[in-house]
Amino acid sequence: VQRKVTFTEAPRPGPKDDRVPGSSKDRIHLDREAPGDFVIRHHRDSLVVRLEDYEPGKLQSTVAGMKTKLSNLRPGKSPSDDDKDDEEAQRKKNAAAASGDGKRFRISFAEVQRMKIRKLQCQLVRHVVKMRLDGHESPGWEDTLEKYIKALQDHVYMEKRSKSIRDPFLATGEYAVDNYVLNCNIDNILADDPSIKLASSLRPWEPHQTRDPLHNFEPICGTRSGNIARTWYHGFKNRVVLAALGGAFLIGPMWLMVLKAGDLTGLIATTGFVAAFGITIAYFLEEGKDVLASTAAYAAVLVVFVGTSTSSQADGSG
Repeated sequence: VQRKVTFTEAPRPGPKDDRVPGSSKDRIHLDREAPGDFVIRHHRDSLVVRLEDYEPGKLQSTVAGMKTKLSNLRPGKSPSDDDKDDEEAQRKKNAAAASGDGKRFRISFAEVQRMKIRKLQCQLVRHVVKMRLDGHESPGWEDTLEKYIKALQDHVYMEKRSKSIRDPFLATGEYAVDNYVLNCNIDNILADDPSIKLASSLRPWEPHQTRDPLHNFEPICGTRSGNIARTWYHGFKNRVVLAALGGAFLIGPMWLMVLKAGDLTGLIATTGFVAAFGITIAYFLEEGKDVLASTAAYAAVLVVFVGTSTSSQADGSG
């Protein structure tokens, strides 16, 4: 990708005010009347990060391997077909790892929002200190407070949207169009900076060239129908996992206590499964009372089953 923009770094202003003694940021000086430069230098290293190559997890690799093996079992498939599939897989791998110059970047607008919050905080602190020292109202403090509250509310919204299928507050090279926009604005000096932070890729890199003559890349924020479908599928997978966990926690101890009948087995199985269930449910639920109620209900089910099993064994032996 041809980089088109060259930036020249403005000279940093000299120290104008106090520094934080002993802090790792002790060289970042704060101009109390104009905190903008302090805020930029404080967040500068996190504004642009370089993406590491995407590495799929073990589960994803296993599923992909199983799909490949199943596809190889298709009737009438010749060895030449295997070679073509391997060639196609390698082509996709090479395309996904390419970005024009081998580097992809990410910009988080949430980090920019945090810069705004920090700047407003500095201004608000200055207003409050002035009013405490002078005993008079500092002009503009109400507007600054209102902007600070609004910035915090916006940040909460940005955090909520980060849980979407695609975070709209990330300009990331993982998507082809985003990658083009970033490369048109990032010059070689920044791209080759050895001190730039690295970040893990969240998804496979979208190749910058496709076989589609229209080059239909992933649209920003996704399409409405696509987002609905992916959201439903994501929720469906979560519901399947929860159903499997619930069934395992109910059927597992019953099988164990039936196959390994005994008082000690029942006590150990009940204690272990209740503890595991409590930890699991605490991960999914936020309210403590909900965790307590769910764990108590599950423990009651196991206690009833243990009591029934013990009574049946006693009747059988008698």
